[in-house]
Amino acid sequence: MPNMTKALLLQFFKGKIGPLYISLLLLSMVASACSPSGNEKKLRDCPYGAPKAIFSDQLIGVKAHTFIQDDYSATETLQFADGTDLTLIQSGCEQPMQEFQVLLPGIPGQDEPAFWVASAIRQLETMSSLSPDLMPLAQWAQAIESQAGTLKMGQATEIQQNTYVKIDRFYTSTRVMLLITLGAQP
Repeated sequence: MPNMTKALLLQFFKGKIGPLYISLLLLSMVASACSPSGNEKKLRDCPYGAPKAIFSDQLIGVKAHTFIQDDYSATETLQFADGTDLTLIQSGCEQPMQEFQVLLPGIPGQDEPAFWVASAIRQLETMSSLSPDLMPLAQWAQAIESQAGTLKMGQATEIQQNTYVKIDRFYTSTRVMLLITLGAQP
């Protein structure tokens, strides 16, 4: 059994992450298992090298943190004291991508695209305030804010040359997942 699966199941059985979280991560694993082709480079052989954890359990407000990587992606999971859960998936070799899956507590009373763009900006700003090392997330927030009027839910938008963002949201019966994808490809 891969180390990532063992770690996730251990966290699940300890009650640190819920079944929805496990199912989303397993879905990501299945999708990534199908994607590597014979010509895809392993991340350690890429110009940027293998992804590294950008968060830690030492940050104020972080209740739990894990970081697991394989040859083609890295997955970082966090639980925050306010009830928000975050999964960050880093992938891509020549065109790196980061997908922030923010599982928010509760369901907001509105669903306007402007609300979700503002929520994405707020989440990136909040994450950037956890450590000086995370300040690039504030720069992403500023870039998104400058293009907020042109963003469409679920569609990649170029916010700088060869730099894209996609914002979307998915509902469960009790929570909503905000998806923020940042990267060098649409």
